[in-house]
Amino acid sequence: MSGFKAHALTGLSSSIAIAISCIYYGVVGGFEQIKIVIPAIFFGSLFPDTDCKSTPTKLYATGLILAVPYLLWMDLDFKLILIPLIPFLFAQAGNHRGWTHSLKTVLILFFTEFILKCITYIIKPEYKYVIDIIKYLYVIDIINMYNLHIQSFAVGMGVHILIDFLSGIFKTKRRR
Repeated sequence: MSGFKAHALTGLSSSIAIAISCIYYGVVGGFEQIKIVIPAIFFGSLFPDTDCKSTPTKLYATGLILAVPYLLWMDLDFKLILIPLIPFLFAQAGNHRGWTHSLKTVLILFFTEFILKCITYIIKPEYKYVIDIIKYLYVIDIINMYNLHIQSFAVGMGVHILIDFLSGIFKTKRRR
Protein backbone atom coordinates (compact mmCIF):
# COMPACT_ATOMS: atom_id res chain seq x y z
CA MET A 1 0.00 0.00 0.00
CA SER A 2 1.54 3.28 -1.10
CA GLY A 3 1.51 6.46 0.91
CA PHE A 4 0.21 9.90 0.13
CA LYS A 5 3.55 11.15 -1.20
CA ALA A 6 3.76 8.28 -3.69
CA HIS A 7 0.23 8.93 -4.94
CA ALA A 8 0.82 12.69 -5.19
CA LEU A 9 4.10 12.21 -7.05
CA THR A 10 2.73 9.62 -9.48
CA GLY A 11 -0.43 11.68 -9.95
CA LEU A 12 1.54 14.78 -10.85
CA SER A 13 4.09 13.00 -13.04
CA SER A 14 1.49 10.90 -14.85
CA SER A 15 -0.75 13.93 -15.44
CA ILE A 16 2.14 15.86 -16.99
CA ALA A 17 3.23 12.84 -19.06
CA ILE A 18 -0.32 12.21 -20.29
CA ALA A 19 -0.79 15.91 -21.08
CA ILE A 20 2.45 16.00 -23.11
CA SER A 21 1.40 12.83 -24.94
CA CYS A 22 -2.06 14.27 -25.66
CA ILE A 23 -0.55 17.45 -27.10
CA TYR A 24 1.99 15.52 -29.15
CA TYR A 25 -0.61 13.18 -30.66
CA GLY A 26 -3.23 15.92 -31.05
CA VAL A 27 -5.77 14.31 -28.72
CA VAL A 28 -6.58 17.56 -26.91
CA GLY A 29 -6.86 21.06 -28.27
CA GLY A 30 -3.89 22.75 -26.65
CA PHE A 31 -3.56 24.76 -23.47
CA GLU A 32 -7.31 25.37 -23.08
CA GLN A 33 -7.90 21.69 -22.33
CA ILE A 34 -4.52 20.89 -20.77
CA LYS A 35 -5.07 23.39 -17.96
CA ILE A 36 -7.93 21.15 -16.85
CA VAL A 37 -6.53 17.70 -17.73
CA ILE A 38 -3.47 18.03 -15.45
CA PRO A 39 -5.39 19.05 -12.28
CA ALA A 40 -8.16 16.52 -13.03
CA ILE A 41 -5.70 13.61 -13.26
CA PHE A 42 -3.88 14.84 -10.15
CA PHE A 43 -7.13 15.11 -8.13
CA GLY A 44 -8.19 11.71 -9.45
CA SER A 45 -4.94 10.12 -8.28
CA LEU A 46 -5.51 11.38 -4.74
CA PHE A 47 -9.25 10.75 -4.61
CA PRO A 48 -9.45 7.03 -3.66
CA ASP A 49 -7.85 7.63 -0.24
CA THR A 50 -10.35 10.33 0.72
CA ASP A 51 -12.79 7.78 2.13
CA CYS A 52 -11.22 7.92 5.60
CA LYS A 53 -10.07 10.66 7.94
CA SER A 54 -6.45 11.11 6.98
CA THR A 55 -3.88 13.52 5.58
CA PRO A 56 -5.00 12.85 1.97
CA THR A 57 -8.57 13.77 2.92
CA LYS A 58 -7.48 17.06 4.49
CA LEU A 59 -5.18 17.93 1.59
CA TYR A 60 -7.81 16.96 -0.97
CA ALA A 61 -10.36 19.23 0.73
CA THR A 62 -7.78 22.03 0.83
CA GLY A 63 -7.11 21.44 -2.86
CA LEU A 64 -10.81 21.77 -3.60
CA ILE A 65 -10.88 25.09 -1.78
CA LEU A 66 -7.79 26.28 -3.71
CA ALA A 67 -9.30 25.04 -6.99
CA VAL A 68 -11.96 27.76 -6.85
CA PRO A 69 -9.48 30.66 -7.27
CA TYR A 70 -7.59 28.56 -9.85
CA LEU A 71 -10.74 28.18 -11.94
CA LEU A 72 -11.44 31.89 -11.69
CA TRP A 73 -7.83 32.81 -12.50
CA MET A 74 -7.72 30.51 -15.53
CA ASP A 75 -11.11 31.89 -16.65
CA LEU A 76 -12.71 28.43 -16.58
CA ASP A 77 -16.26 27.32 -15.94
CA PHE A 78 -16.95 27.38 -12.21
CA LYS A 79 -19.05 24.18 -12.46
CA LEU A 80 -15.84 22.19 -13.03
CA ILE A 81 -15.35 22.10 -9.26
CA LEU A 82 -18.27 19.66 -9.12
CA ILE A 83 -16.25 16.91 -10.88
CA PRO A 84 -13.92 16.28 -7.91
CA LEU A 85 -16.37 17.59 -5.26
CA ILE A 86 -19.38 15.28 -5.77
CA PRO A 87 -17.40 12.01 -5.55
CA PHE A 88 -15.54 13.43 -2.52
CA LEU A 89 -18.82 13.99 -0.69
CA PHE A 90 -20.01 10.46 -1.52
CA ALA A 91 -16.65 9.02 -0.40
CA GLN A 92 -17.18 10.42 3.08
CA ALA A 93 -20.16 8.07 3.49
CA GLY A 94 -18.30 4.93 2.37
CA ASN A 95 -15.81 2.51 3.89
CA HIS A 96 -12.07 2.67 3.29
CA ARG A 97 -11.04 0.61 0.30
CA GLY A 98 -14.67 0.45 -0.78
CA TRP A 99 -16.06 1.80 -4.04
CA THR A 100 -13.33 4.45 -4.27
CA HIS A 101 -10.72 1.74 -4.89
CA SER A 102 -12.86 -0.13 -7.40
CA LEU A 103 -11.86 -0.60 -11.01
CA LYS A 104 -15.59 -0.65 -11.80
CA THR A 105 -15.87 2.96 -10.57
CA VAL A 106 -12.98 3.99 -12.83
CA LEU A 107 -14.58 2.33 -15.86
CA ILE A 108 -18.03 3.78 -15.15
CA LEU A 109 -16.58 7.29 -14.84
CA PHE A 110 -14.45 6.87 -17.94
CA PHE A 111 -17.38 5.68 -20.06
CA THR A 112 -20.10 7.89 -18.50
CA GLU A 113 -20.93 9.65 -21.76
CA PHE A 114 -21.19 6.34 -23.65
CA ILE A 115 -23.31 4.73 -20.90
CA LEU A 116 -25.77 7.66 -20.82
CA LYS A 117 -26.13 7.66 -24.59
CA CYS A 118 -26.79 3.90 -24.54
CA ILE A 119 -29.43 4.33 -21.85
CA THR A 120 -31.26 6.97 -23.87
CA TYR A 121 -31.26 4.73 -26.95
CA ILE A 122 -32.25 1.55 -25.10
CA ILE A 123 -35.21 2.97 -23.17
CA LYS A 124 -38.51 1.80 -24.59
CA PRO A 125 -40.90 4.39 -26.06
CA GLU A 126 -43.40 3.93 -23.23
CA TYR A 127 -40.71 5.13 -20.80
CA LYS A 128 -39.96 8.20 -22.90
CA TYR A 129 -40.50 10.43 -19.86
CA VAL A 130 -37.17 9.15 -18.43
CA ILE A 131 -35.37 10.46 -21.52
CA ASP A 132 -37.29 13.74 -21.23
CA ILE A 133 -36.19 14.10 -17.59
CA ILE A 134 -32.56 13.37 -18.53
CA LYS A 135 -32.73 15.94 -21.33
CA TYR A 136 -34.60 18.45 -19.16
CA LEU A 137 -31.91 18.29 -16.49
CA TYR A 138 -29.29 18.74 -19.23
CA VAL A 139 -27.48 15.65 -17.93
CA ILE A 140 -26.29 14.57 -21.37
CA ASP A 141 -25.26 18.11 -22.33
CA ILE A 142 -23.28 18.49 -19.10
CA ILE A 143 -21.60 15.10 -19.55
CA ASN A 144 -20.74 15.94 -23.18
CA MET A 145 -19.31 19.30 -22.16
CA TYR A 146 -17.16 17.92 -19.34
CA ASN A 147 -16.43 14.43 -20.66
CA LEU A 148 -12.69 15.02 -21.10
CA HIS A 149 -12.48 16.29 -17.52
CA ILE A 150 -14.40 13.32 -16.11
CA GLN A 151 -12.26 10.91 -18.12
CA SER A 152 -9.09 12.62 -16.87
CA PHE A 153 -10.32 12.26 -13.28
CA ALA A 154 -10.97 8.54 -13.96
CA VAL A 155 -7.45 8.12 -15.39
CA GLY A 156 -6.05 9.61 -12.17
CA MET A 157 -8.09 7.13 -10.13
CA GLY A 158 -6.73 4.34 -12.31
CA VAL A 159 -3.17 5.52 -11.65
CA HIS A 160 -3.87 5.40 -7.89
CA ILE A 161 -5.27 1.87 -8.06
CA LEU A 162 -2.36 0.74 -10.24
CA ILE A 163 0.19 2.12 -7.74
CA ASP A 164 -1.63 0.37 -4.87
CA PHE A 165 -1.63 -2.87 -6.86
CA LEU A 166 2.04 -2.64 -7.81
CA SER A 167 3.13 -1.75 -4.29
CA GLY A 168 1.24 -4.83 -3.03
CA ILE A 169 2.99 -7.09 -5.55
CA PHE A 170 6.50 -5.81 -4.85
CA LYS A 171 6.11 -5.51 -1.09
CA THR A 172 8.85 -7.44 0.69
CA LYS A 173 7.95 -9.72 3.55
CA ARG A 174 9.46 -8.98 6.93
CA ARG A 175 11.67 -11.60 8.49
CA ARG A 176 10.73 -12.66 11.98
